[in-house]
Amino acid sequence: MEQGILEYIEFPEALKGKYQSFTQADISKLRAYGYEEPMLTVEQGVDRYVDWLMTR
Repeated sequence: MEQGILEYIEFPEALKGKYQSFTQADISKLRAYGYEEPMLTVEQGVDRYVDWLMTR
């Protein structure tokens, strides 16, 4: 897979405090219902999604 396709851009100062720059899900209910599998990292999830898109 080719590297360097994405470029990180700092969160614009003008948008700080107006939009979320970080989110994190509360998975406590999911765990309480018995889901014990580890969660994917963002990188793993993106890789899986891109692979899925490429098979369509």
